[in-house]
Amino acid sequence: MAANVLLVCDQPKAADFFRKFLQQNHYEVITISNGEEAKRLCMEQNFETCIINAPLHGDKAEHLARELAQKNMFQVILFVKAEVEVETAAHMEKYGVITLGKPVHTKLFWDALRLSKIANNRIQMLMHENLKLQKKMKELKLITQAKLILMQSLNISEEEAHRKIEKMAMDRRLSKREIAQEIISTYE
Repeated sequence: MAANVLLVCDQPKAADFFRKFLQQNHYEVITISNGEEAKRLCMEQNFETCIINAPLHGDKAEHLARELAQKNMFQVILFVKAEVEVETAAHMEKYGVITLGKPVHTKLFWDALRLSKIANNRIQMLMHENLKLQKKMKELKLITQAKLILMQSLNISEEEAHRKIEKMAMDRRLSKREIAQEIISTYE
């Protein structure tokens, strides 16, 4: 399965190196040369990883990396000169940006891509779990609203309202959420 990688690099030889390396390792690559185009493209498409090769003419690569990492659900790998790698990495860690020095060591690059993929998988799992929790919260809110309506309309306790919703759901072979929606529609 091909993975989408956004490559931000304005140096043709470097862009060619990154693109060839990624394609040889079964990555689908979109290459662009500036930060504004990167931000626009990220609003239109989903990526698994964004690789930024610093410096970028007219753009501050570290600022772009930080902004993309904060606003998107993908991993960012930033390549900087070896002299500033340690300092830049220390600053970029808090934003979740992986920083590597140049010249590029293919083993380190491959390891960073692998870690990026692992982190992205974790993010996707957490997003899925978050959606499930949001759905459950909506369902609980709906059921609570239906219980309140039953309590007020029938002058019964919360426990009785709860049992009534459960019994209606069992008798009609519907979910409690569906019963709650019917109660809310009926009484409002």
